[in-house]
Order: sequence, then C-alpha cells, then structure tokens
Amino acid sequence: LPWLADHRGCAPALFHSWFRCSREMLSSFVWLSPSVAPAVLKSSSNLLKGEVPSPSDRLASCLKASDGASCEGALKDAGLRMALAGGLKAVGEISDGAAGALVEAFGGVLEAQVKEIRAKAAKLEKALPKKAMPSFSEVVATLPKGEQPGQALRTDWILWQAMGHGYDAKALPALTEKVLRDRIAVAACAGEGPAADCALALQILENVDAYIAWELSIPGSHVPKKSNEVVQPFAEKQTKEAATRRVLMHAGLPAEVASQVATKAVLGMDVAQTLKELAAEAKKAAVLPMYVAPVAAKEPMKKGEGKADKADADGGKREGGKKDKGGAAPAKGGAVVVPAGAGALGSFYAATATQELQWALLAYQIRPRTSLSAAAGGSSGGVASNGVVAERPQGFAGTWAPMGDGMPPGHTQYSWNHAKVAGMSEAVFATTWTPEGAGMSPGHTPYSWEKVLGATGASAPASSSKAAAPAAAPKAEKAAAAAAAPAAAQPKA
Repeated sequence: LPWLADHRGCAPALFHSWFRCSREMLSSFVWLSPSVAPAVLKSSSNLLKGEVPSPSDRLASCLKASDGASCEGALKDAGLRMALAGGLKAVGEISDGAAGALVEAFGGVLEAQVKEIRAKAAKLEKALPKKAMPSFSEVVATLPKGEQPGQALRTDWILWQAMGHGYDAKALPALTEKVLRDRIAVAACAGEGPAADCALALQILENVDAYIAWELSIPGSHVPKKSNEVVQPFAEKQTKEAATRRVLMHAGLPAEVASQVATKAVLGMDVAQTLKELAAEAKKAAVLPMYVAPVAAKEPMKKGEGKADKADADGGKREGGKKDKGGAAPAKGGAVVVPAGAGALGSFYAATATQELQWALLAYQIRPRTSLSAAAGGSSGGVASNGVVAERPQGFAGTWAPMGDGMPPGHTQYSWNHAKVAGMSEAVFATTWTPEGAGMSPGHTPYSWEKVLGATGASAPASSSKAAAPAAAPKAEKAAAAAAAPAAAQPKA
C-alpha cells in the first residue's frame, strides 16, 4: 500500500500500535456516527425499496445506478457508493441478519479512503512552516503546484484559530504542535465531501486526549471564581465533562453518545474504551430500517386553474367584472374586512377565514339545527301523507320520531325501506321499532310511546285509553256537583 510505504521509516512497534488504535477508533466512529452506520442501512433500504432480503448483486446495481437522491450521510458521495458496490460480494444476502456485515463492508471502504488521505498528508506535513499556528495562506503555499485548497481546508475551524491566537495567545492558546500539524495536513489533503469529514473526525478521535487538554487550557473553560456574576461555578469535574462533550461532538458523534462518554471520562474511564463498548452495543442492535415510500410530487397546475382559485379567494365578481360589495370583502393579504355595524356575527364571519366555514355559519344562522335534527327532517314538525300536522314530541320520544314522510336520523330511503334486519319478522328496517300487539317499542314507557303515537297522528294504545277512563269519571262528577252548588244556594220564591 502507498500509505504503508510512506510510513516505512517509523519504528515497527510504534507503527503497528498506531495502526491498531486507528482501526479500532475507525470502527467505533463508523458505528456511532449518524452519518455512517445508520445512513448506510437507511440508504440500502431506500435503494432496495423494502425488498429485503435481496442478493447483494441487486444492491450493488442500485448503488451504481443511484444519483444520491435516495441516499443519506456518507453514501451521498458517488465515490463511496461505487466503492461499496464493488465490496458487497463478501456480504452475500442483504437482510436484517447481514446488517452488521453491510456496515463493516462500508467501514473497509472508508478505511481505504482515509488511508489515501493520510498518505498525502504525511508528505505535506513535512513542508508546513514550523510555528505555533500557521495561517491559511502559509498552508496554501505548501500545496502542490496548481492545486487549489479544498472545502475541508477552507472551513476547518482549527486552522482559523490562528487569527485569534495571533491576536491574543493567552486568550486562545495553540493546540499541541504535533497534533496541530497533523490536523492541518489532513485538512489540506482531504478535499471535500463525506470522506473528508470522516478523515477529520477520525483525526480528532485518534488524538482525543490532546484535544480535551487543549479545551481545558482555554481561559473560558477554567473554573471561575464565585462572584456576583457566577453564583454557582462549575466544579473541576463538570468542566472536564463539558470539554470532553464538546470535543466528541466536534468529531461528529451525537450528543447522547458524547454525554455518556463524558460522564464516564470524569470517573477515570478511558474514552477510547468507552467508545468501543458503545459501538459493540450499536452493532448488536443493527437492523435494516423499514422502507417508507417518498411522498408523490404534486402535479403541475394546468393553465387557467390558478386564476379561478384566485377569483374565489377574492370573494367573486359580479357581471361586468365588478366586485360584489355585499358582505365582508377581503382586503390585501387575504384578510377579511368587516363592515361597520356587522356586530358579533360579522366578526365571527370574518374570523372563519375560508368560504366553506362561512357558508356553514350563514346556514346555521338562517336555520339553527344540529346534524342530528337536520337528518330527522326538521326541528319543529312535519306533515304526513294523510295530511295530519304533528309537532315533534319533546324529550326522549322526539329523538327517533320521524316527522311527516321523513326518516329517522342516520337513515337513507333505501336503509329505511329495504334494508333487512336480523331477527325481525319483517324484512325492512322500518319495522325495528314497531310494537307487537298491544306492547310498546323497546326502550319506551307508556307515556313516551303515547307521545310518539300522538306526534305521528295515530291513535293511542287501548291500554292508555282504558287507563285514562277511570280518571275521567271523578272529574265529571266534580263538575256536576260544582254546577249544582249555585242553584242550591239561591233562596226559594
């Protein structure tokens, strides 16, 4: 490998130790970074459109044909997609059981990309000026002739610390020289894209202790003294935890992972070991996510449709092109202007905003009723086919009482006259509440049933008439006695 040849001058033990540490850190980064393992699995599911399990050849074809629109994170890079497509033969079948192998295959692709960047950075590092923190122009001068600085170098936040360090070295101290030179060399050779971002993130993780020490050396990270401005200052452990969390989040790890590692770091646990344990847990839980089809794009509006909608939004026009002045007119921006003296109804009418609500409000103002009463055919009464005018009974009796030739709430002509009812002697729904013999419909009392029959113009049951007859006799006797009393009180001639 070219990368191996560039490091042949290193001590063998030191080189192999660094290589082993770098590979372990790469594995932790791959599994914990949202832009790598989750993005690879989600992109694979999108490209396969949920057809899992599938042979690896099919995913390879999808990766080669994709333009990156269905991919996320690192797989948006065309070079990484093509490299992964060529390394899927060892994975075999693409399924939930092979999710770990799929991510590991991408980890191998990413490792090759990082090694290539590292090989270039090792040469460039020797040409960097030997100073605490070189400027951007000094780094650009060391690039090969004709090569322009990439996006990674232009936006690298460590390099731009040189301005602050040059202004006040005490307020912004420099990073350790060895780590700083390595960082600048990687940024200068990384170019741009997901591979460049991963290379810079790995450079932070490989030197995480040096970055944490640099964060703690900045005066703003020191434990402040208790004063009027700082009532409860951070303790030393809290300061280290915050610095560790900032460094890990700069390396592209999510806040949840950074918080867990920082909490254990202040207790004396090794950061790299904690990342390795969290990565192992993430690998065990890896599955291909469920495919969700994208929302279909709206069809383009035909010519002339927009004008009709605009005319409706403007409140309509009279014949001749003049706007109708009646009612509330819309003002600029779609707001409705309420005419003077419109009252509470006018204010509420303007607040309804859409024509549908305005029509519903006007209809209710003219004829107040609910959906239940409207379905019953009226709120006050009706005329039956025999010409009998009946008022709607009050209370329970009027809930399901049909008025005139109308139907009970919730029924149509077909359901009321033709629908079959299980367990009924007749075949139509209208017989559901028909009393059998001298009985009453289910749920009724003699009083409520009498009200129903009175509302429909029918005669009351015999039981009700018989019950009323005895009560009428005493009333007649009392009336006769009252009429005879004045006659008895008059004196005889």
